[in-house]
Amino acid sequence: MRNSIPVRFLALAALLAVLSSRAEAESGTAVISDIGSVNLDEFVQEAQSPVPDWLGPLDFPQVPVPREQDVFRDPATPVLGNPDGDVNVVEFFDYHCSYCKKVAADLRELIRTDPGIRLVMKEYPILGEDSVTGAKAALAAAKQGRYREMHETLMAYRGQFTPAALESLAADAQVDPQRMFNDMQGPDIQEQISKTLLQGRGLGFSGTPGFIFGRIPVPGAISLDDMRKLVAEARRKACASAPCLGSASQLAGDVLPVVSPDDHKQ
Repeated sequence: MRNSIPVRFLALAALLAVLSSRAEAESGTAVISDIGSVNLDEFVQEAQSPVPDWLGPLDFPQVPVPREQDVFRDPATPVLGNPDGDVNVVEFFDYHCSYCKKVAADLRELIRTDPGIRLVMKEYPILGEDSVTGAKAALAAAKQGRYREMHETLMAYRGQFTPAALESLAADAQVDPQRMFNDMQGPDIQEQISKTLLQGRGLGFSGTPGFIFGRIPVPGAISLDDMRKLVAEARRKACASAPCLGSASQLAGDVLPVVSPDDHKQ
């Protein structure tokens, strides 16, 4: 166990360097502008191409394929909307991603108007060390029960996350700044970010934002209307593949069997 930690973090450091060099150019480029104008089944098939076999083929087999329960049900990952909702929507995002900032208001509206959405928030800081600082601040705020408030404050902010800026942003979000700074140094928060970086890479998300609607991956920013269509499609597919037993019994994002790590050994 002790020897595995340095190797893991060296690998993650190399991964972060590669992602940082590519992500800003790629983020938001795969924009789906008008899902309604194309055949949705064709769109779903195309969208699944960069991700692992429980969503589609994997394009970077050297990166571990994340298990389904780790993507949808990691207890350390913040969840907005309805924790018992009938559709999982997962977002991989970075606080310095301009496209993430553009879709933030639409996501708030989506969960406001659809009480069945369980929005899984994946802190995916691929645009540099300052992005990592922002992610740590958000996860530290979660320990005070103020994740949503801090997330929205960080997403609205345009600038570097200096200590003075974070202290002011924490105050705006009604977060205790000293406790936040202390918690940001915790190994559990670093570990959470490290896990999410590997999950995102394993899912084929080389830029931000990256979404999963039920079982439909979408690399790039999309409109609120398109989000609603994808949520409806996720619900339709869930009901087609398993009885619709209600949110407590059957979630639209959890209709497939858990993937075993043994299934993906090279």
